[in-house]
Amino acid sequence: MNHKKILFITPRAYVKTNERASGITRVLTKRYDIHVILVNYEGKSPIQNLIKLLLSIPKIYFFGIKYNADIILCELIELGFIGTILSILKGRPCIWDVQRNTLNLCKELNKPKVLEIIYIGIERILWRFVKKVLVSADAEKQAYAVQGLDSRKIEVIPISADFGLTKEIDTDKTNLRNKLGINLNKKILLFFGGLDYQPNKIAAQWINNNLAPAIHDRFGENIDILIVGNGEICNERHHPIVNFLGFKSNIFEYIYASDIVIVPVWKGEGQQTKLIDSMMCAKLTIVNKISSVGIPQLIDGYNTIIAQNKDEFIMKTLIALKNIDNLGEIEINAKRMIETHYNWDRWKQNLYEIIEK
Repeated sequence: MNHKKILFITPRAYVKTNERASGITRVLTKRYDIHVILVNYEGKSPIQNLIKLLLSIPKIYFFGIKYNADIILCELIELGFIGTILSILKGRPCIWDVQRNTLNLCKELNKPKVLEIIYIGIERILWRFVKKVLVSADAEKQAYAVQGLDSRKIEVIPISADFGLTKEIDTDKTNLRNKLGINLNKKILLFFGGLDYQPNKIAAQWINNNLAPAIHDRFGENIDILIVGNGEICNERHHPIVNFLGFKSNIFEYIYASDIVIVPVWKGEGQQTKLIDSMMCAKLTIVNKISSVGIPQLIDGYNTIIAQNKDEFIMKTLIALKNIDNLGEIEINAKRMIETHYNWDRWKQNLYEIIEK
């Protein structure tokens, strides 16, 4: 093991999925001494987020100074602000993992204009002090270059798959459905993601209010839609074919037990992780055109099904359900694409080189 010490400041708890922070933690732990500071600052409003973030600063600085890391790694722009100041105080290099272009993400999530201006302003000021900035796709790097920021600091590390996460899972669909209590005689659609994240919540509401009725009209009670993730869609009457299962510790069991994974998330982050999780399991996945920006290797009808809008998403889902037994080649191509382009075995050396430079 390399003796370099890394302080990783992240809002996301470690989970056994391909969620980016978890993947980075697993990869870096194999070579370095890494200490994770978990900072959950997500509240119900921007004001609550800011208050929780400010209250976390003493904790970050206390452990940051105590740990005496060689490198400070920060996930997302908010913690990047704090981590950069800590790196200046400690005289240690700082790496930001912003994943998405900050300006584009603010616009997608309809952040208040004043908050957008603050984010971009601080980002530009602190950019000069950062050693490297990690993004998840070439499109994000190009967006920063267009905005006039120094693209030489930017490195692309895609959200990638850890195939070891599924090696102990019984992938037999019948066995899994018996274990999980899922009907053996129905076609199963799966959507997963925390519903406390607004884009996921909006997607779940759309599934319940729009997609489910269309499927029920065509197929009756022969289809079930499972929604896995903490949180609820408030003040909504659940459609009879939609089942909200809450948080599940092993999402891969549900992916293997399903017939199709649907990702009708139209803005924000999270689409790529859902795609990586599903496609590494060779599962037919229906996505929207937004998702294809971060994963340019996606090809409609070859390794996934891509909908251009919500009406087309419904139409293509109905067609896929009707022809599910003839779509196995798409699933094979999906897994092959992940193995080739989005596999940590390919990208971990790039991450190690960034740390070592």
